[in-house]
Amino acid sequence: MRIRMITVRTWYLAESQHVDRKAKHRIKFQQIALPPMESMLAESATATQAKDLTEYVNSKQGYVLDRPTSWEQTSKAGADVLFTDPLRKSTTVGVTVNPIKIVGLQQFGDVETVRKKLIDTEKQKESTKGVMLISESSRNGKTGTLIYDIEYELDSTRGRKRILSTVAIAQKKLFIVNGNMKCDAGGCNEDSNDLALLRQVAGTFDVIV
Repeated sequence: MRIRMITVRTWYLAESQHVDRKAKHRIKFQQIALPPMESMLAESATATQAKDLTEYVNSKQGYVLDRPTSWEQTSKAGADVLFTDPLRKSTTVGVTVNPIKIVGLQQFGDVETVRKKLIDTEKQKESTKGVMLISESSRNGKTGTLIYDIEYELDSTRGRKRILSTVAIAQKKLFIVNGNMKCDAGGCNEDSNDLALLRQVAGTFDVIV
């Protein structure tokens, strides 16, 4: 398998506004070897092929994704829909849809630009201790909509977790799919079935016209 090397930059995280702004947290991450995103999605599909998935369609908002059949459909402020693993409540997939003036991701920027904005938002949170990029890629949906898939690991005062963000813009709407999974203190297990399932679900998201 072709291996892609991603070097994660050293992040300098400013503390909250109530602390001397000159104080910085210096977080340095090691270089990690990763397969291409296409391979990761293929492996995820293989690892979870026994999982029962059900297509979820929201015709009103204009999107579709496969959700684990056994997961509970719940609600959360700001989310269009939220699915929760009943056996591990911290493992979730949620979708938000918000109006936006631009018509496509191309106007917003490439995947690296969007990833930087996403990571910068996490860095600005007082609880953030460090952020490590895992992968980033772009793809086109069945109707040609440009979609970005970004995966990163967040270390915060509330613990460590893996986050998968899928972003698309269509019909002047910003779609964001967020998959969340809590990890051990030492990091996330790349062989975790939960992680493979989150990758598979994220990979099925598409915009419908």
